[in-house]
Amino acid sequence: MKEIKIIFMNTIFDRMEKLLKDLGVKAYTIVPELWGRGLNSEPKYHTHIWPGFNMGINIVCDNESAEKIINAIDEMKDEITEPVFAYTTNVELLTKHNKTNKI
Repeated sequence: MKEIKIIFMNTIFDRMEKLLKDLGVKAYTIVPELWGRGLNSEPKYHTHIWPGFNMGINIVCDNESAEKIINAIDEMKDEITEPVFAYTTNVELLTKHNKTNKI
């Protein structure tokens, strides 16, 4: 199992959500506002000096689905100018579920 964390400009939220829907991702958590500084972007602190903010989406899924999602995000990055950062971490323990988030 993997957890995918995706960080992106709030201006592309609709596009990111559509990408996940088109892939068949059934469950995810939206982090509505993230402040920070990236390697390839200006700071986003939601202030008058550093306007704007990022958002995040967290997804827990099987390894194969994680690879498909990351590949789709990489393809999307080739088509947009806004920075997007995504990475995976291993999920070692998970509470009991009767469904999986497999695409």
